[in-house]
Amino acid sequence: MPTKARLSMTEYLLRFSWPSKALSSNARVHWGRKAEAKKAYRFEGKIETKNKRVAPMPDAVLWFTFHPPTNRKRDLHNMPSQMKALIDGIADGMGCDDNQFLCKWPDAFSEVVKGGCVLVHIKPKE
Repeated sequence: MPTKARLSMTEYLLRFSWPSKALSSNARVHWGRKAEAKKAYRFEGKIETKNKRVAPMPDAVLWFTFHPPTNRKRDLHNMPSQMKALIDGIADGMGCDDNQFLCKWPDAFSEVVKGGCVLVHIKPKE
């Protein structure tokens, strides 16, 4: 099972919860419920980043790995839009702007993990 780990002085591996269904671009939910989901995911990103003491890297490369909670058919192309609040939270936790982050998306979902999770490997730009 994937775990949280600090890889080196400049590389970090963070584990986040699976995004709420309300964050899906296809979800037809009340705007208030969607706003709550965004706020919660952003806060999770900020807290986890601060807890791991991720150094400020305005030009960081974020490698995403998606471990879904079930084998249900999903559309991988919808995942980047669901990650916006999390990326903002990571930037908040680093104390920098996310406008220069380079996000790397996987070609496929990874193996199923109970409850699902999103792993983000943060590296400095080479």
